[in-house]
Amino acid sequence: MRDAIFSGIYHERPVSVRHSLTPSALRVCATVPRCTGAGRYFKLQIAELQIAELPFAGGHSLQRFGMICRHGHKGEVSVGQQAHRTARRRRLGAALRQLREAAGVTTVGAAGAIHGGVSKISRIETGRHCITRLELDTLLGLYGVEEERIRGWLIALASEGRKKTWWRKHSEILGEGFKEGLALESEAARIAAYQTQVVPGLLQTRPYATAVMSGALMPLTDEELEFHVDFRMARQDLLQRDMHPQYLCIMTEGVIRQQVGGPKVMAAQLRHLVASSRPPDLTIQVVPFSQSAFICTGGAFTLYSYPDPLDFDVARISHLDGELFLEEDEVTARYQRVLDALRASALPVEQSIKLMASVAHELEQQ
Repeated sequence: MRDAIFSGIYHERPVSVRHSLTPSALRVCATVPRCTGAGRYFKLQIAELQIAELPFAGGHSLQRFGMICRHGHKGEVSVGQQAHRTARRRRLGAALRQLREAAGVTTVGAAGAIHGGVSKISRIETGRHCITRLELDTLLGLYGVEEERIRGWLIALASEGRKKTWWRKHSEILGEGFKEGLALESEAARIAAYQTQVVPGLLQTRPYATAVMSGALMPLTDEELEFHVDFRMARQDLLQRDMHPQYLCIMTEGVIRQQVGGPKVMAAQLRHLVASSRPPDLTIQVVPFSQSAFICTGGAFTLYSYPDPLDFDVARISHLDGELFLEEDEVTARYQRVLDALRASALPVEQSIKLMASVAHELEQQ
């Protein structure tokens, strides 16, 4: 039996759900904060529980919950953390929690020291709230952190977390899960993407991206389509900057053979992939149809890795309703093992390039 904490929105107030998932039963207890009274809760009565299963690496699965309350209002509890969290905020929050627990300080005590509520400490420790320099200094003093190296590291994490992002001017248009993904990819030292349907967005040509986005579940207007395609092209600057992340793309052969946008668009996309390949900075490998070994992946995913002082990984899964981010060590380690297995099952880089060039040539002859 494994427990997990999920968060969502009900009447614009946070909902917490703890579930215990066993092969035979799923128990859900949802609580909604009262309008007044810190730390006091009442039970949310549920008339109907809708569950959609999301598979992920290693053959396990998580659930996405949709709730219809007896009041007649519909709310939803999402598996993924929807608040905008950067990699640095995640790492800073985790470190502050470890320091607080090591010092034997309760969340109530920490909250009192910075003249805030317990919920604020919780948001700081989960990376969902920026911390000011004064608040950080106060907490470090409370936790007895005197070593300059540790203090300097934490202060650096906090200051980096307040940097403005290049997409900030579009913040109101972009979904929270998508913005969290942007923050993660912009800070990563290594990005590994596994795709079973389309070429990853960071490697798409404009015509291919236009064809992909034209198939969105919610139809886009011409203006919206142009905005999102332009934005995807702007994201690709990440791979051209001086301090760019190492990028690994693993795709199934079906991705390079499906004629998204038609033969000409797909041929140009494949030529772009061939020209973009420059290992180890940008590595592209294809898992061929002839590969007989089956590797359970649960579907497409992206793994972000961060160097010191962050030193952790985040796995990202995109689904129809948004994004799911997994950062527990044992979970990301599972994704890393799956990634290693996929690399071993894929064609070597040189053969992958030859296959893509061959398919592009076939399409160009049509």
